[in-house]
Amino acid sequence: MYVSLVASFLPMAKELSGNIWLFAIPIILGMYLDSRKEWPLTPQFYKYMFTPLVILATLTVFLLSFTIESLAYLLLFMEGVKLLGPKANRDIIQLIFLGLFNILLGAVFTIDLIFLIGVIVYFAGASLALGLINVISTAGDITISRREAQHFLGVLFSVPILSFALAAFFFVIMPRTAYVFFEANLAGRSFASGVPDKVKLGDVSDELTSERPVFRVNVNSRLKETELYWRGITYDYFDGVKWESTLPTIRVQQRIIWFEADQLGSEVSQWILLDPLTTSVIFALDHPFYFEIPFSPAYVSVDGRFVSADADFSKRVFYKAYSIEGPIVEKNIDSSLYLQVPEKLYPTLKTLADSLAKGLTPAKAAARIEGYFRQNFKYSLKTDFGDENRILEFLRKKEGYCEYFATAMALMMRCLGIPARTVGGFKGGDWNEYGHYYIVREKHAHLWVEVYVDSMWMRFDPTPYKPESYRVSTLKKIYKKIQNYLDYLRIRWYGNVVNYTFQRQRDLFISIGMKVLRLRSSLKTTNLKRYIIIAIALIFGLSIGFNILRYMASQPSDPVVRIYLKELKKVERRTKQKKGVGETPLEFALRIGDQKFIDFTLRYYRVRYGGEDIEVLKRRD
Repeated sequence: MYVSLVASFLPMAKELSGNIWLFAIPIILGMYLDSRKEWPLTPQFYKYMFTPLVILATLTVFLLSFTIESLAYLLLFMEGVKLLGPKANRDIIQLIFLGLFNILLGAVFTIDLIFLIGVIVYFAGASLALGLINVISTAGDITISRREAQHFLGVLFSVPILSFALAAFFFVIMPRTAYVFFEANLAGRSFASGVPDKVKLGDVSDELTSERPVFRVNVNSRLKETELYWRGITYDYFDGVKWESTLPTIRVQQRIIWFEADQLGSEVSQWILLDPLTTSVIFALDHPFYFEIPFSPAYVSVDGRFVSADADFSKRVFYKAYSIEGPIVEKNIDSSLYLQVPEKLYPTLKTLADSLAKGLTPAKAAARIEGYFRQNFKYSLKTDFGDENRILEFLRKKEGYCEYFATAMALMMRCLGIPARTVGGFKGGDWNEYGHYYIVREKHAHLWVEVYVDSMWMRFDPTPYKPESYRVSTLKKIYKKIQNYLDYLRIRWYGNVVNYTFQRQRDLFISIGMKVLRLRSSLKTTNLKRYIIIAIALIFGLSIGFNILRYMASQPSDPVVRIYLKELKKVERRTKQKKGVGETPLEFALRIGDQKFIDFTLRYYRVRYGGEDIEVLKRRD
């Protein structure tokens, strides 16, 4: 019972983690009180007070704050009260069914792999508990043999296994629907940080140390670390404190989005799974030209080459994208959008830019300024700049993080009359060797620069290399491998179960149909008789083996009983009489009147019940 209750709480544990003590304390107290057989609540309390308390708590939930969370707390209250009293069979059954309601609420709270684990353990524990209750209540003090106990446990555990097998079968074949019948209120929940529409300098330093996943990317091949730039949004306007995008967007209804692109590199396909985000910008490897998204409408910035959604990102989003390895040719841009510099910053930045790159071509000027920051500045998250003139403070102290580096370089390029802009997204990612995909976390958030060179937006990254490689202990390596494997299982669960849409179901059936057709075609072109003979032989061999195993399992383990049964069969064949079901061995022997069999039966009694040596039974007259 306790195992079932704990398992039923697992799907809700993450959402109620702040108040998990409301569940843990009654469970621990209940186990302690059961071991001592001392309970603070009496049967009279449950008879007269439990129902009024539940009604009062239910009315409170409905009148004050009817949410999914409040229903969960109501269930925990009922379970806690039941756990603090004596538990007859009826009380145990009630607690098990309260656990079932935990499972149902857990389906609303989470679609994570923990839900499947909780369901499996709950049903296994509930089946065992209910079976034991039934046996104890009907059998009383009757003792059963070890073999009978094993058979009983096998039957109990086979029930949930068979149920899950049938559920999996119907899950695959039942038509899918896009409708959601019931959904939790997600207000106030914690989501991963994406890329906002506006970036204020100094606002994201805390996120740059967070291990929280933002999205996962499955690519057709592992990429070089220098290529791992995940594009989010393009910023063109800087007011001295923050970047924002003023680039025009187009509202589109279609779910397939194309950007014009001259092929200057090979294509990289990506399957991307976004975790719930606080923003609605979707990501892809830098230089994207194709998106296949599961929602509409969407807002597309052709000039900025990014896509944002008019959709709910409080749930995971799964989509496909294609990118090009290399810059994309974009002619006839509006240069005025990418030359704006705040007046108060222009003199200082212009002087510095001229001293470094005046008279150079755009490509050489960008490379010179990029090298200047990488060689003379250092990366640091511990910045203490004021709200005003943060860029000037950054230039004076010569330390900061990516936002400062990218902002300073973009503005300096603009001071030289060269169009430049910043791009917000992520850089890098943790490779999962089991699923062959990248996990991009909040700590990978990044801002880089694009400079317009020879009709192409070229990427430059002035932020100095931030070393993350250090000596890792063997224990941490093992822990990371376990984390990666669990994450891989979680993604497989989401991809194959949670995201099992009508389209995927249709593709599965088409794939099965094609395999059947190919099999039929191959049978026509090969020796069909050979396959039939092999199949018949295999079925015959399996049936013979099954019958042998069944015969061996039906034989009694006691050798004394085996000798008696062997002799009994001989006598029944000789006399043409059968021993009755309720007839004792001696009664049967006396009824048929065979003196030799009567003597054998008496020896059998002495050996089995009197402790004589088995050789006495084997002796023939």
